[in-house]
Amino acid sequence: MEIAEITATRLKQALAAGQQVQPFPHALLELDILRERVGQSPTEQQIHLQDWLTELIQNRLQQYRQFENQLIIHPNPQTRQEITAVLANDFSHNNAELEAWSALYYRYCSLASLPVAELAQAAAVVPRQFNRRVQMGLDMLVDLVRREEMAAHGRIHKQQLRRHLPPPDYNQLFGSQPLLQQLTDWFQKENNTSFISIEGLGGIGKTALARAFAEQLAEAAELADILWVSARHEWLNPQGELQPISDPAHSLADIVTRLASQLGQTELAGLAVEDKLNRLQPTLASALYLIIIDNLETLADVKLLLPALGILKQSARFLLTSRHTLGHYSFVQKLPVPPLSLVQSRALIEGELERRGRKVTIAQPTMQQLHQLIGGVPLALKLTAAQLAHLPLQDVLQGLQQASYQSSEKLFTYIYHRTWQLLSETAKALLLSLLSISADGENIEWLRLMCPLPEDEFEIALRQLQDYSLIEVSGSPQSPTYNLHRLTITFLQTEILLNWATIS
Repeated sequence: MEIAEITATRLKQALAAGQQVQPFPHALLELDILRERVGQSPTEQQIHLQDWLTELIQNRLQQYRQFENQLIIHPNPQTRQEITAVLANDFSHNNAELEAWSALYYRYCSLASLPVAELAQAAAVVPRQFNRRVQMGLDMLVDLVRREEMAAHGRIHKQQLRRHLPPPDYNQLFGSQPLLQQLTDWFQKENNTSFISIEGLGGIGKTALARAFAEQLAEAAELADILWVSARHEWLNPQGELQPISDPAHSLADIVTRLASQLGQTELAGLAVEDKLNRLQPTLASALYLIIIDNLETLADVKLLLPALGILKQSARFLLTSRHTLGHYSFVQKLPVPPLSLVQSRALIEGELERRGRKVTIAQPTMQQLHQLIGGVPLALKLTAAQLAHLPLQDVLQGLQQASYQSSEKLFTYIYHRTWQLLSETAKALLLSLLSISADGENIEWLRLMCPLPEDEFEIALRQLQDYSLIEVSGSPQSPTYNLHRLTITFLQTEILLNWATIS
């Protein structure tokens, strides 16, 4: 609803509808204030709006009474005598605003409806003057409702901006502030680049950084929308090497189709990629959009993708994440994500241990050794902390040392294998059943459906996966969302399923 459509006439009709048999202004049911209360019928919305307007008027009336240090003998007047006495008191301070809110309240919101002539007599004014005070109150109420509606519109817009973002897979981001500040600086420059690439090793936190930046922009609410598409094009083979895979669900055509869908233009589904992009360009040019393409890691696909998206670079901003650098593209601004420092790594590991109920301070030499082996990769640190909660420190260190001697690429594989060996059979079964989990995560009912264990065994298995950081939990405590990290899925597909016969 447009702010200008909130008028004194419509608010008067809404207030009067509660006292008299008058038509309710249904245009007011389109207020964003009501949209925040989902699941209500039009009748319920009407009642809520009337109650809310009454509450606004009551609060303002009380504020002006307090300003006049007014003591109300009957704080909730119900009888005709009590109402007229309180109204007379409100009109005795020569305060026009107090009189206006009082006249408005007792004209439309009082439990006992008195005629205007009697209200005017109690206020010691003529009916015309009393009606003027009522109109003044309505005008002030219009201003108040408009401001509340603008605030509600802002809150809803911020929620809308987040609707395509994946659930967060982190409790706290370490070392992110300088990177977020750099992204903000690039984004706010007048002669800004249209393409920004967040680059680094797997597990270094590229997706988390991209999401945190999107969340930061959503809070500012200066964008028309934020679009998010995940593009996974590689897998980790048993030798610890990245290999391209053929996945039509993450082709250039599918990326463009998903962008069109998120923009509400599903009618473009049957068009060619170039035609879709041409049709999307006017929409994106009408306001500021941020498009995030996550896990953009196959150089062959990038060579097709970036030129194809070039038609949109004048109307949208692109944020990419990739293990491979895009620095050879002159129009791409790259942001390498460095490993965590020793101090940041310690904070992450100790924080993870504390979250698991273990208040542990790791000695400096031991922490230096861990940091040297793991290299400051957040996901590796998180998984290692999960092992430290269940295994002796020296056992964990020894295993990491042996894995690092073979090759640094196989370190992740070792960490996952060691964690897998610590799982119970039911936890293993539950973890494997989640391979088809949606990129946006699933709720607890979906998990139970995919792995129909007895309730007590299911809860123990789920808790074990959470303890070992193999499953990520987001959302509210009342409605949690569960997901798997992409590297966890890769490990299960390439190390467990492909070698199932050798896994005990």
